[in-house]
Amino acid sequence: MPAWRCRLAETTRATNLRHHVRPARDGNTHYAMSNPQIYALYLLACLITCGIPVALVMYGFVKAFNARMAKLPRRVHISTLGPHSPTRRQRKAYWRAMRRNPESLTFTRPARAPRWWVLVGAVLFIATVFTWAWLMPNPARFNVMVRSTVGYPATVAEVRIVQHQHGELLLRWAPVVVGGAHYIAIPRYSRGPMPYITGYHADILPAQVRQQGDVLQLAMPMPADPAVLRRELAKASGLPEQAIHMQQRTLAPWREDGWQPWPVEQDEPAR
Repeated sequence: MPAWRCRLAETTRATNLRHHVRPARDGNTHYAMSNPQIYALYLLACLITCGIPVALVMYGFVKAFNARMAKLPRRVHISTLGPHSPTRRQRKAYWRAMRRNPESLTFTRPARAPRWWVLVGAVLFIATVFTWAWLMPNPARFNVMVRSTVGYPATVAEVRIVQHQHGELLLRWAPVVVGGAHYIAIPRYSRGPMPYITGYHADILPAQVRQQGDVLQLAMPMPADPAVLRRELAKASGLPEQAIHMQQRTLAPWREDGWQPWPVEQDEPAR
């Protein structure tokens, strides 16, 4: 990790100031994907990522089960009918079968699977479901991943300054940027006829930093008033406002090269 990021992390943990940024005047406060769309995508991802592995595992198990069963010898069953059966009706049925088709008194059935094979199938099913539950991100993390990939409206500040001064400039901007992280909290509900909130899934959509030679870019993860943000950044850094160029655009940091998340202190989500 670069030295300036280590110093930024320390400054972020020590700073509790929040900058006052008004929403954009055009009223555009929506992300590229709305929360209902992301929730629907999360449910679809759960169904696909859980259903496909479970179906593949169980299909493989059934194929191996059937192949193994085909190699087992069939079970031979002998009819309980005989010349000394306790009832006359059974004795008559026995002699009738001996006259017409003696082979009908002996028949075979498919082999019976050992019980531990069924136990192996149950263990495979449970292990697959638990592995999926462990690997699948929680809804808040999935929300951040989708926004970072698809894109979200951001306010980008750009300044041209000597590259070795980028670290010092970011440290001066820390009090302004530290409050710009977008916190995503999704409640967890109890099961039952009267659900209630039992906790929250929480994650952070942080500010992003990109260095391209002498050009330093800072992206705030929410649409803000460029004039107000430029004034606060200029006041914190001592640079003239004309040196800071502002733009509002859709940012997809996972699809664009060079962006690094602003170091933030990870809060433990509520339980």
